[in-house]
Amino acid sequence: MERFDQLDDQVKGDVLYVIGECGDANAVSFLRSVSAATQNNELREAAEDALEAMDLRM
Repeated sequence: MERFDQLDDQVKGDVLYVIGECGDANAVSFLRSVSAATQNNELREAAEDALEAMDLRM
């Protein structure tokens, strides 16, 4: 998450997916900030999907 901004968009999407699958509650604020800040619709959707995946696990 610390190096997220240094990644290309495709890798960012993969990272968001993995974060959602891991279900680390500490990542919720990160996912929310990505969703709110990105202009890329695919990344916004990936962040929101990751949050949904985490909600299902909790």
